[in-house]
Amino acid sequence: MTVVTTADTSQLYALAARHGLKLHGPLTVNELGLDYRIVIATVDDGRRWVLRIPRRAEVSAKVEPEARVLAMLKNRLPFAVPDWRVANAELVAYPMLEDSTAMVIQPGSSTPDWVVPQDSEVFAESFATALAALHAVPISAAVDAGMLIRTPTQARQKVADDVDRVRREFVVNDKRLHRWQRWLDDDSSWPDFSVVVHGDLYVGHVLIDNTERVSGMIDWSEARVDDPAIDMAAHLMVFGEEGLAKLLLTYEAAGGRVWPRLAHHIAELARGGVLVAQDGQFVLHDGVIEDDDAVVRFHKFVPFVRCGGGRRFGRRRQPEYVRKRRRAPGVPFADSIDDSGSGCADGDYRRGFGRRPGPSGLRDSRQRRKRCGGDGSAAL
Repeated sequence: MTVVTTADTSQLYALAARHGLKLHGPLTVNELGLDYRIVIATVDDGRRWVLRIPRRAEVSAKVEPEARVLAMLKNRLPFAVPDWRVANAELVAYPMLEDSTAMVIQPGSSTPDWVVPQDSEVFAESFATALAALHAVPISAAVDAGMLIRTPTQARQKVADDVDRVRREFVVNDKRLHRWQRWLDDDSSWPDFSVVVHGDLYVGHVLIDNTERVSGMIDWSEARVDDPAIDMAAHLMVFGEEGLAKLLLTYEAAGGRVWPRLAHHIAELARGGVLVAQDGQFVLHDGVIEDDDAVVRFHKFVPFVRCGGGRRFGRRRQPEYVRKRRRAPGVPFADSIDDSGSGCADGDYRRGFGRRPGPSGLRDSRQRRKRCGGDGSAAL
């Protein structure tokens, strides 16, 4: 987080004014987001707002579709989502969601800080209930909002296509390929229905109140109609099999649809070793980024499969150029800040998640909750 210069402040004030926002006092800017420049500012009614400034034309083009999704979800969910008051190619702006995310990573750090104890029963139950509510949003509403719709057959084929691309691009162990193929061929593993999914759901995108209950979700850029297990894979990575079992019990009790092989299906989604980027590039889950041009072009990645033990499963086939490779410590995504306006990085699904805070950890988590706010952002 940085306080901007006088000249930059004038430009940002003018930008906000063009869209009916009168800013007051100093501005705080986070430049770490790859798609958006994030500004936290106070408007004339005294509330803090998040200003997201698109960095590129292709990012601007995504603003209107996401705005439609958020508008559709706002009145259909029992928790908060960002309320975009300004949404155009030049600026996205909305009142800050003041609750913290359940886990935060401060800028410059790769170690996750838990704002809620990892063994919190209150959080676990409220998260499952919130997820069931999201998955119950009518598909017809998603269609009307212009969301991407994948039927069960299309969702399964998408994974098959990704496996095929990984097979072509990497040298993959035959045993692993056979496992993937068995999973793809196993009808009992796959759902016969689709639901509205967040698409990028993990504890760094879940807001909690001071009672440890889920109060909101942020970063909806990947929302679509798809396989419900997509929203559960990260939960298994963070909370393990026992945590997943508890999630599914509460999820079903809250009205979520399950099937006998759901836990197995989630495990297969979470077990592999590669994340496939939206632009067709690859990230290895052990933290080594394989970039075709420059690491900075990586942004939002769709969790695909995870290699057991964090081992890389293969090497790139016949490179036609020298690839840049760097460690991405503590984060599975190359962008290290949530674009919703938070000061919290997208967190690593492996590192640091095994520790359960004791009394001192709980005390620290309460202190962190006081420091954090605005979609999980660090206090400014």
